Amino acid sequence: MGATNKPLPIPDELWDKIPADVQAAVAAAFLAMQQRITELEARVRDLEARLRLNSTNSSKPPSSDPVGMKRKPPAPPSKRKRGGQPGHRKAHRALVSSASVIGRDSASVFGLILPLSCSAHYQAFTVCLGHCWDQLM
Repeated sequence: MGATNKPLPIPDELWDKIPADVQAAVAAAFLAMQQRITELEARVRDLEARLRLNSTNSSKPPSSDPVGMKRKPPAPPSKRKRGGQPGHRKAHRALVSSASVIGRDSASVFGLILPLSCSAHYQAFTVCLGHCWDQLM
């Protein structure tokens, strides 16, 4: 075979003393082992990456963290109050005119048509009182 096809780290003088069929078998076994080593190194890299995961850098729960792991202290509460902060734009809905609600003889509540006689009016909204449900059922 010669030194040009030699995949092994064997000195040329020793490699040339080996018969050609044994050289082919040794070279094939060496290539198979190299491929297996490459696969195992990739697997070790993946497993080491999984070992570095914890609840702060993945979706794992904190109960799965190692025993001695230190957590960040919680952020201090903000000094601002809840709700709209100074300078925000006010958002509100305009009221519906009462003329568009009054004058009808029925009101729809959750898709049910109820007679107005058993409804109570407050501004522009129609609200069904509890006794309406008993009459419908």
